[in-house]
Amino acid sequence: MEDGPSRPPKSGSRLERVLAAKRFAVTAEVVPPASPDPSGLIATARRLNGTADAFNVTDSPRAHVHMASWAGAVL
Repeated sequence: MEDGPSRPPKSGSRLERVLAAKRFAVTAEVVPPASPDPSGLIATARRLNGTADAFNVTDSPRAHVHMASWAGAVL
């Protein structure tokens, strides 16, 4: 028997901290590379680091094959 609804585990992410503090959060959408070379994606993330609280790595933007969004997000 459960005591009530369970809460999702905390991630400890910067986005979670910003939202918990009830501050305005900024997210940036990035497109994964069309090749397996992640250097462009990493360079973009580094440029935006400190500006964005979180990144959204799109999945199959413009219906073109790209690196999997989950792989880009792990980087």
